[in-house]
Amino acid sequence: MHTFQKDPLSPQLPPIIEHVPAVVLRLSHEGDDWRTWFITQNVSMYGYSVEDFMSGAYRWMDLAHPDDRVLLSKTVSDYEAHNINSFKLYYRLVTKSGESVPVTEYNTVNRAPDGSIICYDSIILSNSQDEESRRLIDDHYRQQVVLNDILMSLHDSDLDNALQIILDRTGQYLDTSRALLFKDSPDHKTCKIVYEWCNKDISSVMALDYSITYATGMPEIYIALQTTGSLLINYGEIPENCKEEFDAEGLVASAIFAVYLEGDHYGFVCFDDCVVERVWDEETTRFLKNISNLLSSALARQRGAEQLTRNQKTYEAILDNIDSYIYVADRETDSIIFANTAFKNTFGQQCIGQRASRYISPAKVVPGNGPGADAEGAADYPEVFCEQSGEWLAVDSEDMTWIDGKQVRLVTCYDITAKKLFADTLEEKIEERTRELKNMTEEAEKAKEKAEDATMAKSQFLANMSHEIRTPMNAILGLSELLANATMDPTQLEHVKNIRRSSNILLNIINDILDISKLDAGRLTLVEVHYNLMQTLDHVSSLVRGMADARGLEYRYTASSPVSVCLYGDDIRLRQILINILSNAVKFTEHGYVELAVELTDEHVLFRISDTGIGIRPEDIPLIFEPFSQTDIHKNRNIQGTGLGLPICRSLVGLMGGAH
Repeated sequence: MHTFQKDPLSPQLPPIIEHVPAVVLRLSHEGDDWRTWFITQNVSMYGYSVEDFMSGAYRWMDLAHPDDRVLLSKTVSDYEAHNINSFKLYYRLVTKSGESVPVTEYNTVNRAPDGSIICYDSIILSNSQDEESRRLIDDHYRQQVVLNDILMSLHDSDLDNALQIILDRTGQYLDTSRALLFKDSPDHKTCKIVYEWCNKDISSVMALDYSITYATGMPEIYIALQTTGSLLINYGEIPENCKEEFDAEGLVASAIFAVYLEGDHYGFVCFDDCVVERVWDEETTRFLKNISNLLSSALARQRGAEQLTRNQKTYEAILDNIDSYIYVADRETDSIIFANTAFKNTFGQQCIGQRASRYISPAKVVPGNGPGADAEGAADYPEVFCEQSGEWLAVDSEDMTWIDGKQVRLVTCYDITAKKLFADTLEEKIEERTRELKNMTEEAEKAKEKAEDATMAKSQFLANMSHEIRTPMNAILGLSELLANATMDPTQLEHVKNIRRSSNILLNIINDILDISKLDAGRLTLVEVHYNLMQTLDHVSSLVRGMADARGLEYRYTASSPVSVCLYGDDIRLRQILINILSNAVKFTEHGYVELAVELTDEHVLFRISDTGIGIRPEDIPLIFEPFSQTDIHKNRNIQGTGLGLPICRSLVGLMGGAH
């Protein structure tokens, strides 16, 4: 393997990398050019040599088919613009002899501390050249373009347009007849079309402006949306109770997926065929499920934007009804982003976007030189004479965060001229304004306290309910254990075993909810006793080794110093922490090993857990310790879990005085 010595990230890689059946290379992107820092000898499988690339005779982009280069360059640029650090590319590689080979390229971005890209680490794998593989590669290309356009649209400020683009691009990609987004009525008994895309020569149904009643129009679809969240209707498989609705719209097949908005059922999206006798395949179904999730994200963003607009209008309306001059200026640019009616009437409607110093210049604000000054010549606020209005103004400035999160300066200018306010009334006016701000702050604090009380009540309720549910669950487990030992036929025995397995899963979930609820409510206490660390670790290892063996993994347990010591603490909770994290490692590891390393120091016991699994992206690390959170949910959709294990572990470690 050839390495470029001046590359700041190019350590000598182990010889084993040369035996990987792929081309491994490191690239840097410099403008429109690509520089090769190293490349493995395996590039010879395509007719090239290492020297071809290290000499600069060939670049990475020269490997791509000419028809794929524009899309390839655009895709990489989009990933760079959105700070995506791990992605795959599909394209046709041109061998040195001129043949085209479909390949998949896996890329990882290396960044500097300031976030700038240093280089890419890439692995190029050759795909099968049979017709089915070519079709799949071509379909991946098309999906990549569709998803890229959709992700870009979600960053568009026009959210209506983003929702429409999702339907348009998906409908075009599938070449289906219609793509429709339905919204439920508040009682979820009827639904209505809110967005629609129609293929050419296909009539619109949104234009009919009608509502569909779930119970009578499509009961089977409603049941599926409430249970599984989706329903695939292939050609010739239209549900009996939905035929009338399908005939009215001329449908022969449909793929329907529930759409949620912040956990609540919003409605559903459907992709209809009136022409093609379609049978929905697994790959298309997964793609459409992702589309329904993107719609949920866009709707959530739309709701947030609408709420933000309502809040801003309310805030502006309050300020607009105050007769003092009020404006809000961006702290960085000093440009005015809001001015109330009194300010606009005096200084002009065109003040928005102008620099605030053009109207109320800080250089002209002179403390203690106006009629608002007291007997000693001191004033509570800086005062300025405004030539444009002919008034003396007391200027109050406060740095704050605006509704949209921008850092601004809120400036209130009180008229303190002798003809409007005397010195004794000025103080009253200021106190009145101060009381208003104080009242707003107090109301916000009360709202915060209510929210905290509600959270505490919820946690206490969950703790109580989890405890109440666990008691009958233990009874179910005990009875199923007795039944399993009784004489019965194989079918009955299997049913009992299923009851016992399901009950154990449910009991684990209830225990997790009980623990997190107790932690939230501050009611979980440690039961501390003297225990032998080696016995605890042996118990943990025996359980985890069984899990690893079942998945064909190697379990490693090492100790850098003797651990047969007596400790004082809650060994039950220590086992819970180790088993939870190790079982997570087993679940997310397909091949290789899971390792527990223990080191005993003078003051601490250090536990290090490592595996050869899928890993965690750096940006996802803060999320894994949040309750009910799972990273990369699409990638890990087949792995069960409540998302409570790691938050519970973090809290228990904190109670024990440890760190993670």
